[in-house]
Amino acid sequence: MAKTPEKIFKSLDFTSLPEKSLISLIKRDDLQMKEIEVWEHVLKWGLKQNKNLISDDPNAWTDDDLRIMENTLRNCLPLIRFYSLSSKEFLHEVRPYKKLFKQQFY
Repeated sequence: MAKTPEKIFKSLDFTSLPEKSLISLIKRDDLQMKEIEVWEHVLKWGLKQNKNLISDDPNAWTDDDLRIMENTLRNCLPLIRFYSLSSKEFLHEVRPYKKLFKQQFY
């Protein structure tokens, strides 16, 4: 599983994984996947858990949408190794979701 995580992350039913299974997977130190890809998959998982969101675009989210996504991802975000992202990856892929993070994270 750790050597070929793309089989799980790219499967059609990845977004139906229970949170506990997702956490177990992303916290592995031997996961053979770039951390930016982990972030993208966790975000995709979170969005699919909340089908009532009006948009995937965080700039279009209401305060309620933001609270829902914060709650959905609160156990996953601390496990993503954002420090290993390049500044370009962080700027383009993470910064648009800045409101999801507690002040001390960001």
